[in-house]
Amino acid sequence: VNSYERKKLVALHTHPSSMPPSAADLNACFRHGYKAGYIACHDGKLFAYAADEAINERLYNRYSEANLNDGMSEYDAQIAALNELKRNYQIDFWEVR
Repeated sequence: VNSYERKKLVALHTHPSSMPPSAADLNACFRHGYKAGYIACHDGKLFAYAADEAINERLYNRYSEANLNDGMSEYDAQIAALNELKRNYQIDFWEVR
């Protein structure tokens, strides 16, 4: 990975639990300088994501936990947490359709 110019590579991996990008996925994208990352979910969903800065994983976990405590499903809680982080961090994610 280090032998390639930043923003030239894309990452691809699976999420057997069919969840959206994690905080670790976004931070790895930033740290390794990927142009984007893609997640192939086992339920057929495909997510893309990009990060131009690292995010605070504890904040992501705090948002997700608060959403779970409000009665959201794990999937919806993570989506909501990511959307909240998009407001203050240079990250993006979307479901590819």
